[in-house]
Amino acid sequence: MPTYRNPDGNTPRRPVALITGASKGLGATLADFLAAQGYNLVIDARSAETLTATAERLRAYGGAVAALPGDVTDPAHRKALVEAARASGRLVLLVNNASALGPSPMPAMAAYPLDALARVLAVNVIAPVALTQAALPLLVERGGLVVNVSSAAALGGYPGWGRLRGEQGRARPHHADDGRRTPRRRRGRGERGP
Repeated sequence: MPTYRNPDGNTPRRPVALITGASKGLGATLADFLAAQGYNLVIDARSAETLTATAERLRAYGGAVAALPGDVTDPAHRKALVEAARASGRLVLLVNNASALGPSPMPAMAAYPLDALARVLAVNVIAPVALTQAALPLLVERGGLVVNVSSAAALGGYPGWGRLRGEQGRARPHHADDGRRTPRRRRGRGERGP
């Protein structure tokens, strides 16, 4: 685990990860993994009850956990997340994991409600960009990473899911200093993978 020194130079400081959509699924699993590695966490989800239970479980690892229920599309909530990360120490990782699928079953494009599409785009596209912009100064300070999590539908799509293709893609870490993609290793003959 990387450690950082507080300004007094004496006390080790844990790295901090900010994870949206962290109350269940991939977000909760990632939070568990990072907490076990010694990270302090700032986590968010829409459900306060589920988020509180997740935070209690994560605190058993010994690190600080700031659990802020809210909606990532709300600018005030994003600001609170970044301020909690600043107060928690050195932000080295931002995981934009919160997402919205939209109506289910997914209607045909001709019948897709535009207000629902606007909500999907606000959660899955606008909010991650806005949160990244807000957290970038903290991430740059430590050479941190941004990971944007998405759906497998972005890779090839599924029948009826065409409207989601444009706003989703593979999860890839980005350097916080300049936004370039992390270089991918070239595969040799016979190797498979994304």
